[in-house]
Amino acid sequence: MNPDSVKVFYIISDACRVSGGAERAASVMLQKVQKHYGYSCEMLSAHPVPFEQVRDGVRLRGFRDEEDLNAITLAERPDIIIASLTDAVPAFKVAARHGVPRILSIHGYEFSPPTEEERRQWSMHPGFVPMPQDDIDFVLNSADHIFSCSPYLQAFLRDRLRLDTEVLPNDWNINEVMIDQNDLKEGTYITGICSSPHKGIGIILELARHFTDAQFMLVGDVMREFPPKLVGDIVACGNIDLPGHIKPRDFLASSKLVLVPSQLPEPFGRIAVEAMVNGVPVLASRNGGLGEIVGPGPMGVDDFTNIEAWKECLRAQLDGQRVTPENVITGRARARQIMDTEPLHILAQTIETLCATSTPHWDETSIAFVGGLDGMESNTIVNAAWARELIRRGYGIEDSENTDIATANTVIIHDYSKDFEDFVPPKTGHYIAVRTSDFGPYPQNWARKIENEFDQLWVYTEWIAEQALASGIPRDMVRVVPLGVNPDLFRPDGPVSSIIPPDTFTFLFVGGAVLRKGIDTLIKAYQSSFSAQDDVALVIKGNSQNLHYRGFREVDRILGGSAAKDPPKIIHIDDHLHYDELAALFRTCDVGVFPYRAEGFALPIAEAMASGTPSIVPNFGACLDFCSDKTSFFVPARRIKIPYPRTFKLAAGFVMEVQSVDFCEIQMEDLARTLRAVFDAGRPALEHKRKAGLNVVQEKLNWATSVDHIEACLRELQNTVPRRIAAKRKEEAIVYRRETALREMAMAAEVKRVSRKT
Repeated sequence: MNPDSVKVFYIISDACRVSGGAERAASVMLQKVQKHYGYSCEMLSAHPVPFEQVRDGVRLRGFRDEEDLNAITLAERPDIIIASLTDAVPAFKVAARHGVPRILSIHGYEFSPPTEEERRQWSMHPGFVPMPQDDIDFVLNSADHIFSCSPYLQAFLRDRLRLDTEVLPNDWNINEVMIDQNDLKEGTYITGICSSPHKGIGIILELARHFTDAQFMLVGDVMREFPPKLVGDIVACGNIDLPGHIKPRDFLASSKLVLVPSQLPEPFGRIAVEAMVNGVPVLASRNGGLGEIVGPGPMGVDDFTNIEAWKECLRAQLDGQRVTPENVITGRARARQIMDTEPLHILAQTIETLCATSTPHWDETSIAFVGGLDGMESNTIVNAAWARELIRRGYGIEDSENTDIATANTVIIHDYSKDFEDFVPPKTGHYIAVRTSDFGPYPQNWARKIENEFDQLWVYTEWIAEQALASGIPRDMVRVVPLGVNPDLFRPDGPVSSIIPPDTFTFLFVGGAVLRKGIDTLIKAYQSSFSAQDDVALVIKGNSQNLHYRGFREVDRILGGSAAKDPPKIIHIDDHLHYDELAALFRTCDVGVFPYRAEGFALPIAEAMASGTPSIVPNFGACLDFCSDKTSFFVPARRIKIPYPRTFKLAAGFVMEVQSVDFCEIQMEDLARTLRAVFDAGRPALEHKRKAGLNVVQEKLNWATSVDHIEACLRELQNTVPRRIAAKRKEEAIVYRRETALREMAMAAEVKRVSRKT
């Protein structure tokens, strides 16, 4: 492979805020990979506001969230992603999404969280929250290769997790670490570089308070790394300097001793090596990886949790009785041996091996459907039709039942089987709701959820768009995406249904045989218009096994209570029909009848139209998007729009709270007159509506046209930040700037308070 073409992303936590051992080790490694192998390297770190700088020849960028990281990854297209600390979670999720090889470099205990007892022993902050176990499992299981930073950590991970890792030793920039001979001078400071309890800041402060004649130095970015209370404590000591963030060689040149009083078993201990190789004595906890560095000599403190032990060791050091010149020479040799390792070729070899066996994919068109692609419910049928056409156009389609929606660029929620409130948006990608509210304005909890979490709301018709706007959903979110039919399946020519009596004039109802669809009005109107003497039939094709109509037996109830003495023929089909059988039923019947009270689209009307079967429909609501006097028989409908705060339990088992309703009501007498008039006019009178209906289907009632609308919606979202993410970024940036300002104020106030007191 061509090294010049290899792009490496190293994603690590807190690099924009601190410069700890793990961050510095990563930075040096990337510098050398660029220099010696010609790779293009970049370091990235989570940060709440845009951040960018070049650090020692390596570009460092902040990413605000997983969406931001994904956008950067798509733009830069790295060949390998290396990750450390907690940022490995978003890093690996993005990498997995695009098939980028993944290397995990472990520098701490993020993936082997300490127990409660260990946290207490290690003086960890009581507010410490370990990573979720699911995230830990995901990172460890999805890594293609895992490095640990030291033999100590390697052994710990093997014992704790049964995890095999390869040691990737720390690397150093000698120019950054080694004190220039011209800068050599007698050190005056006792130096520490920590600001947290588990790193031993409490011990350093106590030593400074005890040894008042000694001069101490604490290195680090005071504004970013040090809590205000700690700065106040430092000022109160009066003998601690705060030089800020400076290179190791600069503060080591002024140091006569480096303190490393870590209370946790330090996985490595980079600063101890840097001090020792420069001949600066160290007092370090003989614990964890630090014990491997300082060895058995006097630079280690065995009773490291005991402040009295530290006082005794420091007193002996200041008196010249602890670390001898010979110890310094031995320490320099130990440090040089550690620094002389050659980790670079280990990393480069791993990168080349992984890159040679993988090919990332940069698909920006993947779509996940939530709601299924192979069920019998109406939304599932629509999802499947959309998916087939989108696949034909080159989109990658995923079913949420079989895949993780977090890997998709766009997630479409078109699912009525679950409570809408329970859907949780993914951390990345655009989020689209496809949802109707047939009986009027959307419930307010739906409207709020749509506005806060989604990028667009797709509705089938202008009627539902009107209801969405009446709910308070922003106009710029609402898009009309009409449904369609398969004209190769639903067409005038083809097999006919054996269910229909030959030559009998037949009306057809298809759909849930429920009150919302006007089944009661239809049966009563039909029975009042005809008798057994008429050569007529009404076919009611329902499906009470369907999830949304389960348990509804309105047809049986109405017919059982009917007082008709000589009722006309009714054929009730209460079962799922295959598409071929349903298409045959449509083309065999003469006229469809759909006297709905509320509908989102009424797809059976369109399927009937495509089959050459005109329909009787309300002059109201959803069907007006594609029905007209030329294609259909309109029945007058009275609009009912009233406040109606109620809680309804839906067939799927969850509840829906509505505030008002907006639907229509067809008078039974009006429908009865229309049924009779259509029957009396006979089949020849249907021909012109049949032809007009077929023209409408060809022009706009097919799935190709429907997906044309979808593609237009998706194009609008290209190169845009999802609404929910943009809102969260804005909120987090405000919080970050506010907290930064408050931190500065608190810092200044604490310093002023302590200065006055002292």
